[in-house]
Amino acid sequence: MSYQRNVPPLYLQGEYVSGGYVLDEGASGSGETPVVWTSLVNATDNGGGELEKTAGGNGWNTDGISTATMPGDCYVTWTAGPNNVHTRCGLSFNNTGPTYYDIDYCVYLQNTGAVKCYRNITFEYEYTETYTATDKLKVDRTGTTVTVWIDQGAGWVKIHTYADTESKTLLVDTCIYNSGAKLAAVNISGAG
Repeated sequence: MSYQRNVPPLYLQGEYVSGGYVLDEGASGSGETPVVWTSLVNATDNGGGELEKTAGGNGWNTDGISTATMPGDCYVTWTAGPNNVHTRCGLSFNNTGPTYYDIDYCVYLQNTGAVKCYRNITFEYEYTETYTATDKLKVDRTGTTVTVWIDQGAGWVKIHTYADTESKTLLVDTCIYNSGAKLAAVNISGAG
């Protein structure tokens, strides 16, 4: 038996066969629409899926949720933005107000460049690489499985799958810490 060196990794139906992360090579962008924001607290809907913290100073006191809800397979994508601010975005089945505590499947982008995954306020996973302003994030529900993905310019890479399952109708939920910080190009697919 012979082995080849420096051969690109093998991908079969989106699964990274030779170990490590799973790559989703599905077409992101198909059927996506920019989020229209509602329930705004200390924030402004700038259009095009952009949400900006415009009041309240620094603190976890901002709220914005999507007007659209998603009853089945769905996802939210967004551009990371500067890695010197704190933002949280993800999928929720309810919204209790201007806090991140109720973001059921939450991606926390820290001002250190860290990418952390939370289930409500419970920490679950930290990605091993730092994010940059142009990276894209995705929280995806397929069936009842909720997964977090990142695209750092080479395609979508799975970074975390939540242990529990979710079948309830979801919406996009956010919280921004830094005054003037934004969530940019927030798009959804699967709205019903």
